[in-house]
Amino acid sequence: TGYVVSSYIVQTVAKMPFAEFVTKNILQPAGMKNTGIFGVGKYPKNLAVGYTYGDLGWEKTLAGFPLTDGTLKKMPPITISSPHGDAMLYSTLDDLYRWSQMMEGSKLIPKSEVDEIYTAGLEDYGYGWFVGQGFNRKRARHNGMLPGFLTDFIRFPDEKTTIIIFSNIDRARLNSITRDVTSITLGTPFDMPVRGKVVKLSAEQIAKLEGDYKMKDGKILNIKNAPDFLTAKLQGFYTAGLIPLSPTEFYFPLADGKAIFTLDDSGKAAKVNMRYSGEDHIAERVTN
Repeated sequence: TGYVVSSYIVQTVAKMPFAEFVTKNILQPAGMKNTGIFGVGKYPKNLAVGYTYGDLGWEKTLAGFPLTDGTLKKMPPITISSPHGDAMLYSTLDDLYRWSQMMEGSKLIPKSEVDEIYTAGLEDYGYGWFVGQGFNRKRARHNGMLPGFLTDFIRFPDEKTTIIIFSNIDRARLNSITRDVTSITLGTPFDMPVRGKVVKLSAEQIAKLEGDYKMKDGKILNIKNAPDFLTAKLQGFYTAGLIPLSPTEFYFPLADGKAIFTLDDSGKAAKVNMRYSGEDHIAERVTN
C-alpha cells in the first residue's frame, strides 16, 4: 500500500509514469545499465531461474548433494510487475554495487540526503534500510525473498564496505552465509560450514556425554538424551538438538556450529566446547 501511494505521488508531481521516472532519474544517472523494471521495455535476457527443495534430512544436508541429482525444483514465474513494490525491479550484483557507491554521497544523492536515509525511525527502519549495529559497527541492510530467490544487501557506511548476496535457491542458509561472508570481509572470527556424515551412537556412548557442564560465566549447560537425539540446554538462552557426526562431535544446528566433547581417561566426557561463529564456548563437567 505504501508503495502504491508513493508511486502515485511521484507520478502526479513528475507528470510521467513512475517506471519512466525511476529509469530516467535514478537508474540511468547511476550507470545501472543492467537494471530495469518488469513490464517496461524488453524482458531482460538471461534472467536467473529460481529453485527450491523439500526436506533433505540431516544426512543429505550435512554430507552435501550434487545440484544435478533431481533435488532442486524450478519455481514457476510469478507476477512481479508494477505496482508490486519490492518485486518490480530486476538488477545485477555489479549494478547494486554502483548503487551502493551512490549511497556514499554523490551528485545523484547528496550527503545530506544520505544522512537522512540512514536515520533510524520506527523499529530502526530508515528510508528503505534497516539501520542499526552489526559486528560492532554501524550497519544498514535490507534482505529480500521471493519464491526461488533470496537476497541480502549490507552496507557498513563508515568503512565504505558493501556486501551483496544473491541466491536463486530459496532454501539456502542465507543468514549463515551472510554472517560468515561478513566476518571474512571484516577480518573477524568465523568457521567453515559444518560438513560430515551422520552416525548412530549407542546408548552407552550417549550416556558418557550426559550431565551438567559449567560455562566460564557460571551458567550451567545441561546435556541430555531427549531421547530421540542429544540436546544441549543453556538455561534462559537455548535448548538445541545435537546431530552426531562422531562419538565426540555433533552438529549444533541452532547456531550452525559444533558441540565438541573431550573425554577423560575413563571415556567419560570431561568438558564440551559449543563452538560457533568462530568462537569457543567451553564448559566443564560439574555432575556425574
